[in-house]
Amino acid sequence: MTVSRRSPRRVARRLVDRGLATLGYALVDHDPAFAHSLVDRSVALPIEARELREDNPRLEELRTQYAALDWPVCEHSLWEPERVRPWTGPPSAGWLPKLDLQYFRGDTSYVWHYRESRRASELKFFVYLEAVRRSDTGDLIGRLGEDGMFGCWSYKFPGRPRFSRDLLDSVNELLFLDEHLGVIQRPGLRVLDIGAGYGRLAHRFAQAAGGLAEYCCLDAIPTSTFLCEWYTRFRGVAPPVRVVPLPEVPALAPGEFDLACNVHAWSECTIAAIQWWMDQVARLDIPHLFVVPNEADGFQSLEADGTRRDYLAVIEAAGYRLKVERPAIADEAVRQLVPVEDRHCLFERVG
Repeated sequence: MTVSRRSPRRVARRLVDRGLATLGYALVDHDPAFAHSLVDRSVALPIEARELREDNPRLEELRTQYAALDWPVCEHSLWEPERVRPWTGPPSAGWLPKLDLQYFRGDTSYVWHYRESRRASELKFFVYLEAVRRSDTGDLIGRLGEDGMFGCWSYKFPGRPRFSRDLLDSVNELLFLDEHLGVIQRPGLRVLDIGAGYGRLAHRFAQAAGGLAEYCCLDAIPTSTFLCEWYTRFRGVAPPVRVVPLPEVPALAPGEFDLACNVHAWSECTIAAIQWWMDQVARLDIPHLFVVPNEADGFQSLEADGTRRDYLAVIEAAGYRLKVERPAIADEAVRQLVPVEDRHCLFERVG
């Protein structure tokens, strides 16, 4: 999953701006339709999106299955059920936007688009685009593409392909993995994605890696599993993508995967949940583990009481050592301006 890291000041500003907007006031440099909307509705929903509803039988089935599990991974600190349901009250009910299933790629719990004024956002995303393009010698950004479906905020500048944060983050992650593991051209590659969310990286990985044999998506949130199943089918990447519901994770067999990925998810989990996931990674004997933490330094869980605990020791105790660690964006000035403080961390099995 990919969740935002919003400062209290930014959250307060958004709430104040929306409150003023209801009274007919707005900052001069704001486009109200942009600054106060959680989703971009300029791209029409496909007819299939009518299946994305709270009473979908598959979603209800998954919720029932997950609720019956008494596992540490099901004890959530950030991803409580109310965080991934539609809005039922004012923003003060929680600082994370609640989820509209049909617009799950908008400004939701899955992806924060760093929107301020339209002009400021355009400038920041242009800088981020150019930073990624410097490394994107194979033009993954152009080849993978962005259509802005399902509420995704996207941008288009002269001489550049249309893009979104979804696309830039995915390409950046793929370029790192390709540099160190050769994933794009590697035949028969098998990937396990822990905390796969709606299938952002699964979709892009399957587009980019022609030799991908399997991309298995796992998530402890039933809504995420439902969306991931639906979205990867809609995008035509299932197979090689498959989505395994949480109750079936213990049935996965050792030796099935070459690489495990965890992008942002563990920074939003309790250490007990991370321990459960690492027990699975170690049991499956996966040679490499790719982790993208939310924080600029260290590896910090999020406990139910809001405290943080170092989970690097959990990874190391499972037999993994950090092989490569570097900022997702090499240029410090770009990192500060966007801002993106993500780190790409590659571990390898040593025991």
